[in-house]
Amino acid sequence: MSGLPDDARIESAEVVLTGAQRVYLDSVPTMRLQAMTLLDSGCGRDLARASTYASLAQAPALAPLTPLFAPSEVGVGVTNTFRFTDVGLAQLQARLSSTNRVSLRISANDPNAGYRSIFDWNSGNAVAGKPILRIAYR
Repeated sequence: MSGLPDDARIESAEVVLTGAQRVYLDSVPTMRLQAMTLLDSGCGRDLARASTYASLAQAPALAPLTPLFAPSEVGVGVTNTFRFTDVGLAQLQARLSSTNRVSLRISANDPNAGYRSIFDWNSGNAVAGKPILRIAYR
């Protein structure tokens, strides 16, 4: 978010991700993949490097993004767009005047349904399909 002016008023935001690898997804019909904003003070720049799977999975998430995606809606090369809710937009606005950073966690909505699921989106290291954070502001 460092490219935004300090006085920007965020009106909408979304994260666009492209599927990279689908190893296995549970066939539980109710399972959905959801994105959550991790905006508490413990979620900084080195979050992924300094954390274990358990600490990431249990980290406080302050706002969900929408929609949730069924396993049939994600795939290699498939683009999915998660949109920030009003609560998430308020958190982004607060971060604009503090750390200028936002962290996301994407997981199954039901840990019991998704504990054996392996799916990943491009992380930014790939040439194509890099993650996009699109923010509209005035």
